[in-house]
Amino acid sequence: MSVNEILEEFGTKLKEDLQRNLQSKQKEKASRYGSPYNSNSNLVNSIKFVITNTSDSVLFELKMADYFEWVDRGRKSGNVSKEGQKSISDWIRKKGVKVVDIIKEMREKQKIKNPPKTNRTIKRKPKKLTYDMARKQFTYLVARKLQQKGYDGNFFYSEIILDGRLEKLQQDIQQALNEEVQIMIKDFNE
Repeated sequence: MSVNEILEEFGTKLKEDLQRNLQSKQKEKASRYGSPYNSNSNLVNSIKFVITNTSDSVLFELKMADYFEWVDRGRKSGNVSKEGQKSISDWIRKKGVKVVDIIKEMREKQKIKNPPKTNRTIKRKPKKLTYDMARKQFTYLVARKLQQKGYDGNFFYSEIILDGRLEKLQQDIQQALNEEVQIMIKDFNE
C-alpha cells in the first residue's frame, strides 16, 4: 500500500468516526436537556480532510468549522465579547430559532411564577414583540448563561484522535516506507 492510500483510508475512517461520535454526543445532550435533536449540524457537515503531496513530504489536514474547539473542549464561565454576542445573534438568525415564541413562553412562565398584584392598573399596552427585539433578548439570555455557567465540552474530537489510531497510522506508514516517520499534530491554539 502506498502512503497516499494509507492516508486516504485513515482520513475516511477518521471523518466517519468523528461525524458519528459528534452526532451521538449531540443526541445524548439533546435528550439530557429534553430538547429536539438537530441532525443538520454545520459542524458535522464541515468535517473533511485534504492530502497534499510536496517534493519532500506528505501533508494530511483535517478541516472542520472553526468553532469545533469550543464544542470539543467547552468554555469556562466568563464574559462574552461583543463579537461573541454578534455571533450568537447571527447563529439565532441562521438557525431560524423562533425567538418570539420562546420569549413569550418565558414571559408567561414568569407571570405564573410571580403573578402581578391584583390592585394594580395597567396604564399602557405592552409593545408588540418584534423578531429583532426577541432575538436581542434571547442573545442576552444565552450570553448571560455562558457568562455564569460556561459550556460543557463533549470531547467528540479528543476521544477519537487520542484512541491510538495515530500510533497505528505511524506504524503503517513506517512499514510502507521502511523509514522512520514523524507525525506532528498542530494544537487548536497554534
